[in-house]
Order: sequence, then structure tokens, then C-alpha cells
Amino acid sequence: NRRFGKRERTDVKPATRIFIHQLKIEGLQQVSENLLLGKLKLQVPAFIGLEELNEAIARAFGSQFFETVNYKIEKEQSTNILKIRVKEKSNMLFRIGGHYDTDFDASILLNGTLRNTLIKGSKLLLDLKLGKNPAIDVCYLLPTRFRGEKSGSIIMPSWNIGWIPDIELLFSSRNYD
Repeated sequence: NRRFGKRERTDVKPATRIFIHQLKIEGLQQVSENLLLGKLKLQVPAFIGLEELNEAIARAFGSQFFETVNYKIEKEQSTNILKIRVKEKSNMLFRIGGHYDTDFDASILLNGTLRNTLIKGSKLLLDLKLGKNPAIDVCYLLPTRFRGEKSGSIIMPSWNIGWIPDIELLFSSRNYD
């Protein structure tokens, strides 16, 4: 302010980490909360950085179970609550497409994706190629990052094998001339 003489410059830096007291999840219907927590890999209560939070959201979105994953931090009384809101993708998705190249000519591509078929968090992928060189691919993906689930008074043991990638069972049949 010029009335008081020389203007002082104050550098304000945004907080790089914030203490999160509680985590709330909204929008889950078919996907297990434990699967989402396993993808987020956030330990609460704790100090959480913005970069760490953005990576957690990207992992959850990258699981292909959600159309959207977003968050907000709300202050209630003297606690910071991280609210994560998800919108799940449909459990069944079917696609059709076409393909042409000089080696394999024209073909029709059919794809089906079924989520949460036998185990919550699993995906069944069916690919069928109809044409001169038909092919079929069936892939079943099982997640390996679970946390124990509570069912009444029974608590299932925790299953969190962080160093093992998700399990993939693949059957492929191709007919090339």
C-alpha cells in the first residue's frame, strides 16, 4: 500500500501436503469399496500430497471400472475429509468395428467386456474377429489387491499382494492361411 511507504512483497506458497483425517467414497454400486481402496493405496489418517492424491485418482480411473473419478477435500469442524466420488461404467459393454489391411483383407471385429462377473473387480474380455483369418481371444482378469471385507461379524483376511500384478488368464485361437 503506497500510503504507508514502501510496498512489501509477500510470497505465499500453496500447501504441498495436507492432513486428511477421514476418507469417504460416494457412487459405488457394483464395484467393491475394497477394490477401489486397493487401487487408491492411500493410508488415512495421514499427510497426503497433491501429487500423491492425483496419482491415486489416476490409478483408480486406470482400472477401467469407472467413467469418472474425482475428489474434493472438505473441512468439517476441525477435520479434513477427502471425499472421492465415482461413476461406474456399465457392467456389460459390447462393441463392433471393422478392419481392413492388404495382408488379411476385411474383417468384422466384435468385442464384449463383462465386469464383476464372478468376483468383484474382475473383467471378462471377449474378442472375435470374423473374416478371412478368424480369431477369438478370451481373457479373464482377476485383481490381486484386495483388503479384508467385513460381513456382519465375520472379517475376511486381508489379501494385499502389492508386488504381484493382476492375474490374467488368456485363451487365444487363431486361424491364419
